[in-house]
Amino acid sequence: MSTAPAPVLPSREVVAAYDGTVAAGWDGGGVVYGPLAEALVACCPVPLADAGLLDAGSGTGAAAAAAARRGAAVVAVDLSPSMLSAS
Repeated sequence: MSTAPAPVLPSREVVAAYDGTVAAGWDGGGVVYGPLAEALVACCPVPLADAGLLDAGSGTGAAAAAAARRGAAVVAVDLSPSMLSAS
C-alpha cells in the first residue's frame, strides 16, 4: 500500500511576493484572467445555479467571481488574502 506524498505549501516568501505585487498596484489581472475564468466556468458540466463551490487557491478570484455570476454560492480562499482583494 503506497501513500501519497504530503502536499507542499508555498513558503512565506512566495506568499509575501504575491502580497507585495498587489501592494505595488497590480489590478488582479482582470484583462487576462477574467475572460479565461468565464471560458472555464462555461465548460462546467453541471449547473452552477444554487450550487456550493469552493475555489481553493483562488488567486485573483476570477473563477470564483465567474461562478458566482452564474448563481453559485462561492467560498474563495487563498494563502495570499490580498490577491483576492485585488480583483
